Amino acid sequence: MWGGVTVPFLVQPNLVAAKQTGKYVGSAQQAGQNFAVIVDAGGEILLKEPLPERGHGAAIHTGRGRCVVFARRPDRFALVLNTNTNHVEQMFQCPTDRHFYGHGFFSPDGQYLYATENDFNAERGVIGVYAAVNNFERVAEFDCFGIGSHEAILMADGMTIAVANGGILTHPDYPRQKLNMATMKSSIIYLNRVTGRLIGQVYLPRRLQKLSIRHLAEGPNSTVFFGGQLQANDNKFNNLIGFHKLGAGLKFVPLPDGFSRKLKHYTGSVVANQNKTTIAVTCPRGNQLLMIDAHEGKLAKTLEYPDVCGVAQNGSDFIASSGRGALYSSLGFDVGRFKWAWDNHLSFMP
Repeated sequence: MWGGVTVPFLVQPNLVAAKQTGKYVGSAQQAGQNFAVIVDAGGEILLKEPLPERGHGAAIHTGRGRCVVFARRPDRFALVLNTNTNHVEQMFQCPTDRHFYGHGFFSPDGQYLYATENDFNAERGVIGVYAAVNNFERVAEFDCFGIGSHEAILMADGMTIAVANGGILTHPDYPRQKLNMATMKSSIIYLNRVTGRLIGQVYLPRRLQKLSIRHLAEGPNSTVFFGGQLQANDNKFNNLIGFHKLGAGLKFVPLPDGFSRKLKHYTGSVVANQNKTTIAVTCPRGNQLLMIDAHEGKLAKTLEYPDVCGVAQNGSDFIASSGRGALYSSLGFDVGRFKWAWDNHLSFMP
């Protein structure tokens, strides 16, 4: 049944110690069931809604009090939540010849929702555009000029979309198989939000052909930071996290020798704090939460948290979620523990 639920924490958290109060939305798994959940800063679970399959990321529009939780690929559902009342508004689906990649965002006025999708028959990534003011009717589609268009973000100008094309070909008939490892090609592209026109595109160099760009966050001065996942075993590889600005070349965050190997060459989420001075990158396979100095483009701090994958800004700091059920603060304290396993991503609603 749709609706909000109030359930106590397994262990009472210290969310009030976080610098901003608000809500956190994510997906979770418990006893073989998948859920969308909203947790408030006072220690209560405000919503725990069953999902047909695993959820992934979320799009939030604070002004309209709306949140959309997307299915993890290769599923097609999206759950619309009212974040003012903590209740479900509706569920909708993308077309049958598409599936969600699990990420999206709202237009600044909240009238349109943009979602990354796979046009699997044509082997291309697209952005589906949905009229949020008309029951999320699908009204347009933009080409992403690549394969595996995993995460798209709207940049601060309100007009430029940055897209992470992971380069990996998949098809729902082969749900978790990667079908083009020999030819995969990852890129970041920039689109006009209104027209879908391609503004710019940058590819990874050939020597990094097996790195798949998955997640993005905008830092200062329109710089886009990205996190990758290496599709190979390479003990010398160390270019896991980078950044790019339109009109310039790709740059990479210097990492200590062997550090990418320690991280299993895998990043989970990439998020900027409120004033874009710090970029948080989770590395669940290496049990690390990384803090990147966004102005210097350098690794500033590391925190060791088991199976940490989701992360959300909390003012100047961050709250991160774990597959073991915990929420952690980048300030170093344990925020709280739940009876479920958090899924891949976490979002903050001020």
